[in-house]
Amino acid sequence: MLWNNLSFAFLLQVVWCLIPFTQTIDKKQNRESLGFHGTVGGQSSESVNILFAAPAGQSLNYPEKSSTGVAPRDVWMKAYHRAKKDGNIPALKPSKIVDGIAVYTPGQNPCNFGSTECFRSSDILHASPGVSALSFDDGPHSTSDQLLQFLQSKSLKATHFIIGSEIQRNLQSFQNLDNAKHHFAVHTYSHPMMTSLDDEKVIGEIGWGMQAIHDNTKQKVIPKYWRPPYGDIDDRVRAIAKHVFGLETILWDQDPKDWCLSDQNPGASACATGRGPQTLKDLETKYKSYANENIKKGMLSLHHETSVRPIQAYKKLYSELKSKGWAIKNIPDMLNKPWYQA
Repeated sequence: MLWNNLSFAFLLQVVWCLIPFTQTIDKKQNRESLGFHGTVGGQSSESVNILFAAPAGQSLNYPEKSSTGVAPRDVWMKAYHRAKKDGNIPALKPSKIVDGIAVYTPGQNPCNFGSTECFRSSDILHASPGVSALSFDDGPHSTSDQLLQFLQSKSLKATHFIIGSEIQRNLQSFQNLDNAKHHFAVHTYSHPMMTSLDDEKVIGEIGWGMQAIHDNTKQKVIPKYWRPPYGDIDDRVRAIAKHVFGLETILWDQDPKDWCLSDQNPGASACATGRGPQTLKDLETKYKSYANENIKKGMLSLHHETSVRPIQAYKKLYSELKSKGWAIKNIPDMLNKPWYQA
């Protein structure tokens, strides 16, 4: 009897010790089921909210946009220093921009997509076979409502790569996209050439771009994806986006240069002959070839929502894609991944 009592007491102690362990497993499974994974700035990603919380009793003062970048918040710099200490940020010098091309000190091998089409395995620039990725850059804009009306008529939810400083200028258009439950990703705060900036300004541009989306969405989302303006990204900028902010880089494999047909040049083209479409018909013809030629490999094409003619051309592309049997999906749905970090 004494032995049985001792055995029972021992079993109780074992069970009692296991309870915290099972609770830890349950919490880990809960985090994973909500789409949290990885680390950000040396922290677990469920702490990513800390990066975008306003200081207690204070409101954030947004900077003016700048082609030379904006200064970061202190909390982002702390995450950067942790990532730097862990050896995750390479010591590459900023590029110099010459005729729109990033130029580096001889001897550096920075893998710049915009200048040399170099990409890393972590970059996403292709869609799955038969899938056309649905995304638009440079919003919100006065023409975003026109695009939204079309997308709603087709029951489509697009990814919008948002310029953070444009949100307050076009707040109602941004809120309309948010109310329609479209997907938001980061396109920096000021749309600069990112590789020409020093580390602090890179952090400021990405951070404030994320902050603006977080602060102005109903669900206070934290973006998971970003696209560098002009495709200007190198290994240093990649590392900051990933290890400071937890972002995945989205590039493209087709560039129709729809931005050439800007509303600032109505009836004309901002691009020289041979460097981009000269007319709406030119762009529609390019899109028709995309729909006919790329279905076996998929298509991640670059589109903009800042002018009327590119939106008109996308409507034609949509019809071509549907007639050829393409699936049309936003970025996270195409990847079968969560929409946001939190």
